[in-house]
Amino acid sequence: MERLTLTPRHQSIDFRQCLPAGDILPSWSNLPLDTKLPMHKTPEGRVTLYTTPLSEPKYRSSQCIDFDLSDPLGTSLSTEYQSLHDPHLKSHFNLRTMRRHLVRNGFITSSGEVICTLREFNQYRQYLRRLCLLEVTQERKEELAYLEAARMKKQRPSKTEFAPKFHEIKKRQQEMLEKIKQRHEELVKMEEERLQKKFQLQAEKMLNYEEKRRVLDKRRDEILYRHKEELKRKNTNLLRSWIIKDQERNKRLEEQKTDMILHQTQKNVENWHKRKLHEYEKLEREKEVRERERELIEENVKLREKKIRKLRKRQLAEINTIKMMRKRRQMNKERKYAQRLAHKIVTGNVHPFTEKGKIIN
Repeated sequence: MERLTLTPRHQSIDFRQCLPAGDILPSWSNLPLDTKLPMHKTPEGRVTLYTTPLSEPKYRSSQCIDFDLSDPLGTSLSTEYQSLHDPHLKSHFNLRTMRRHLVRNGFITSSGEVICTLREFNQYRQYLRRLCLLEVTQERKEELAYLEAARMKKQRPSKTEFAPKFHEIKKRQQEMLEKIKQRHEELVKMEEERLQKKFQLQAEKMLNYEEKRRVLDKRRDEILYRHKEELKRKNTNLLRSWIIKDQERNKRLEEQKTDMILHQTQKNVENWHKRKLHEYEKLEREKEVRERERELIEENVKLREKKIRKLRKRQLAEINTIKMMRKRRQMNKERKYAQRLAHKIVTGNVHPFTEKGKIIN
């Protein structure tokens, strides 16, 4: 797909008549130009591709023109305007700040060549290749023309056939050469005079230009000196104002810091007093609570002792009642036993008892 985007090959030149290719592989003749870069050892760092120096046209033939009449479709030349190759901007690009800006932003190299992309580099190589092929073709045509002239010269008749008219023709040619030589000498003399006048005018103009340039340089130096002094004075005043502002700001910051420390100290003291007051109130509340608890405990103790006394008194009363009832029942039982015994004694129905309550036979 990449090969389809390339321009068609030039068909007017046979590659067998070009420069010798040397010892190559057969498949190299079918490769596109962008794959024919030599495979050297990989360099360290970044590879930078560039075409021509700054402010020099990239597409220029041997006739010093930037167009090619042999390429009407414009397949080898780019019609896009490229400011870095414009010779009219050379004085602008030669400024130190502008050149530093171009180098820093990657538009040109440190030596002044215009950096390009791989596509532009391949297009430029294709253009140079086409120029080389055109030169080879032109040389081939001149060689063929020379061979054809030599062949035609050999086919001309001998000098003996033109012997009667040869001297006349040679004489006329000699006269013509003399006239041409004389005319040439006159033209050379006139040209020398014209060049001398031109050089004299140029020297005068150069002197005037140098004088004006010295005046302008002196004026420019004075302006630069005044500007430098003014800038120095402004910088001094600005530095002084900055120092005063810094001092005022530092003083203001110190005052703010002191006020903040005093405020923070006062706040801490107030918080400390509030905390102490709160602790005192808390201790008073705890004391009151303990006093109430103690009073409550004493009341509870008194109520419990009172209840215990009542309970003990009631228990003693019940115990006494139980004792009296038991004693009464015992007395009733003994009275009944005594009456029964007396009754039996009276009736004589008394049985002998043993000590353990058994009857003795």
